Amino acid sequence: TPQIIRQARSDLARRGGAELTIPSVLTVWRDWNMVVFEGVVPPESHDGRTSSPIQLAQAAGNVLATLHDLSPGNLSAFTPTDELTATARWVELGALAGRMNAQSKRIWIDVRKWRHRLPRSSGALIHRDFYDSQLLPTRQGWAIVDFDTVARGDREQDVGNFIGHLIWDSVRDGRSKAMWIEAAAALLESYERSRTTRKRIRRSAAINAARLRFYLVSSMLRVGIIHGMRTGMRRPAQRLHDIADAFGRTSPMRLLALLRDAGFPSELRCLS
Repeated sequence: TPQIIRQARSDLARRGGAELTIPSVLTVWRDWNMVVFEGVVPPESHDGRTSSPIQLAQAAGNVLATLHDLSPGNLSAFTPTDELTATARWVELGALAGRMNAQSKRIWIDVRKWRHRLPRSSGALIHRDFYDSQLLPTRQGWAIVDFDTVARGDREQDVGNFIGHLIWDSVRDGRSKAMWIEAAAALLESYERSRTTRKRIRRSAAINAARLRFYLVSSMLRVGIIHGMRTGMRRPAQRLHDIADAFGRTSPMRLLALLRDAGFPSELRCLS
């Protein structure tokens, strides 16, 4: 992990102007339950108010675009098969605990089926555990932490995982149904704008729809099982699986178009 961080810091320094840093560790508690980073400031916007989910999603999109533009070097590959393995562990635990209903089993069957239809991996530098808590505000801009899972893989893994956690946070906290819809659109708009600016690629080529659906639904299935068992939030977990099920019954291209558009049609909006 220190070697990866050094390489990423070096790549960022050479680019210049990137609104992303990797903070230095100030101290670590003896039992490793807390890591204190240097230069971190309260998560507030310039007018003194806490950043909204939409503002955070916009920042996350730019951070991911920057991260994915760095060289993966000789990092180990994280493949769609590895994604299935990660989710399978929780599916097995959920089944042993009697928490896998007919719907969650159907989602799991769909995710495994999609695996064989995915295009070749994009081979980018990916974080693999990217969600809002991995972003820290600093005086120099946003910082990203927890590089212990970084790998070479599909950009859509990070994007899908972030959106999956974004939806979970909204469902868990009882936010308005429009919140995660608008935040997901903000994330994708920020991410694709940043990538097209850097790479001069077509907007539609920035994210592969089939891979995004695969990683997004897999993440939502896994997160729902985890929190349904760990925290006992079975009702929000079921709502998350309801949305994942709806995503699974939507074609990849249509799902990506819907996620890009904050004005969701009624057939998906009702699930938020």
